[in-house]
Amino acid sequence: MTAVGRVNVRSEAAGILRGVTLAVRLGARVESTSARRRGDIRKDPWHGRSMTDPAPGLVVRPGEGDATWHLDALWTWKVPAAATGGSLSVAEQLLPRGSAPPLHRHTHEDEVWIVLDGEVSFFLDGQEHLTGDGTYVFGPRGRAHTYVVRSETARMIILLLPGACEEFFLSTGHPAASLTLPPPAPPDMDALMAGMTRFGIELVGPPPEL
Repeated sequence: MTAVGRVNVRSEAAGILRGVTLAVRLGARVESTSARRRGDIRKDPWHGRSMTDPAPGLVVRPGEGDATWHLDALWTWKVPAAATGGSLSVAEQLLPRGSAPPLHRHTHEDEVWIVLDGEVSFFLDGQEHLTGDGTYVFGPRGRAHTYVVRSETARMIILLLPGACEEFFLSTGHPAASLTLPPPAPPDMDALMAGMTRFGIELVGPPPEL
């Protein structure tokens, strides 16, 4: 690898680290404050944590992590909710051209996306934002959002804050047989709708088109 290549890799890694740190602080602060206001200490992600009893650390290298085929995408769980006490979940997504969830909103969690490579149009509050490599996107709970992949493929990091929504994707997807895009298959709409109800995901409109 050339010196320029090493600098680019280091810059990308540093940018991802800054984004993850900001997202964790923001999401945990919002969820912790909301939990205290509701008087629901069990849903406070920082409750019971202390410097003398921290969660174990975790190192996940490229190609590692449990993988799930969900609809047309590959999800690789890099920092699962079980490793963070449920405070967040981090996955890497591989998506094909045209991949687009329906317009929806989450009632319980915030989401953060980091576009690693590819072109993805995000739709937030009715506004379209064309994004590319190195872009960070924040989708707060309660706000309608979706996206559509415009390049041949796209690769993104997604953070779920808190991490309970990870179970939605696990329960409505399948263990991946390989770290590739899944083979075409019709969606199980009954399971998806039941999962959305269970995890407080509200359908607002159809997926965007290319």
